[in-house]
Formats: sequence, structure tokens, C-alpha cells
Amino acid sequence: MKTIKSMTQILSFTFSVAIIHCWGMADNVDLPDRGEAFHKQAILAANEQELDKAIELWEQAWAARGIKRSLARKYSINLCKAYMMRSLKTGGGSDVARGVKYYIEAKKICDANPEMVIVEDDDPVNIAGMSEKVLDAATNGDVDAMAAVGLLYAMGDGFERDQQKSEKWLQKAAGLGNALAMRTLGQQVLKKYEQTKSHIALTNAMHWFSAAKDKGDGYSEMMIGRYY
Repeated sequence: MKTIKSMTQILSFTFSVAIIHCWGMADNVDLPDRGEAFHKQAILAANEQELDKAIELWEQAWAARGIKRSLARKYSINLCKAYMMRSLKTGGGSDVARGVKYYIEAKKICDANPEMVIVEDDDPVNIAGMSEKVLDAATNGDVDAMAAVGLLYAMGDGFERDQQKSEKWLQKAAGLGNALAMRTLGQQVLKKYEQTKSHIALTNAMHWFSAAKDKGDGYSEMMIGRYY
């Protein structure tokens, strides 16, 4: 990933279709075409600076992505940048947090698929600028931003990796009802269980997954079914 130094460079990007070469990855024949249709409409809206409309369209594209990971990566990065651009106009901390959320989604996809890159050379994301803005929003009480900061500290992306700080921010966000923070805490504790086979660790992980499930998190529901 190429890191850029100025937040103003985020404003200069063109919402172009990112082409990812995924050798050996079979297309999902059932993937609905509407995801790409929404994507093309969103590009036009973004180029006209109609960011609210662009975000709505990319959210619809994300919902229709199916299982094709290259599309998930593409929609994630465009949502990330659209939310970041809107935050620069409005100063909204929640938009920054949502931008980080979709950046993380894209990064996870790329980490699991080495043939993919997080962003193309002409398609940059300023994660350093994002981390500074999201930390400001979290410090000022934005719950979504708290969860995003916790995730960035856990990943060592934008901040130096720090598990204690990660847990601190995730605990704050989870205590205020953030499902993503609850799920992430569950994932972190589950790793401890897999290493130690501690029944206490498994119980704690399921506690967080159960709390996230009650907030409508489908992944947490799946994890409860897998272990119980």
C-alpha cells in the first residue's frame, strides 16, 4: 500500500473502477449484476460530488456483492474514500469511523488473498490521516470511532500495534453498545481459547459474541453456532 502524506490528496482521487487480477478464483455465477450497476451509478455521483447519493449506492452495491471477493474489496475501498471525503466536508466523526471500517474490510480480504493489493498506485488511501481523525472523534465521544480506533491499534495500521490500547477502546465502545467492538473482543478472546483451551476464555468469547448477536451481528451468531 502506498501511503500518502496529505489529506488533500484524498480529495483529488477519481472514483475509478479498480481492476483486481484474481488468478484461479472462480466467478460466482449467481452473483447479481445489480451490485455492479449500483457501483457504476455511484462513480458518476461521486464525480459530481454528490457524496450522500454515492455512499447510498455503494452501500447497496456492498449488500449485493455476493461471495466474489474482488468486488467486496472494490466496494469497500470506494466506501472508505467516500465516507472520508464526506467527513472532510462535514467534520463528522462517524463518517471517519465508517471509512476505517470499510478499509479494514478491504484489508482483511487482501490479507487472505495475496494476489490482491489493498489499493492501486493511482487509488490511494491515507490511513495515517484517517487514524488521526478517527482518534480525535473517539476522544470526543463518538462510539463508532472508538471501535475503529480499537481495530486500528489491534492491526498496527495507522498506529503502532498495541493490544492494551486496542482492548481499552474496544471495551469503551462495547460498553456503549457497539456491535463491531463486541464481535472483535469475542474474536480476540477466542484466539486465547484456541491457544490455551481455557474454558474461561471460551465463555468470555461467547459472552461477547452473544452481546453482538443481540445487536444483529450475523457473524457472531455463526460463531456461537460453531462452538456451542
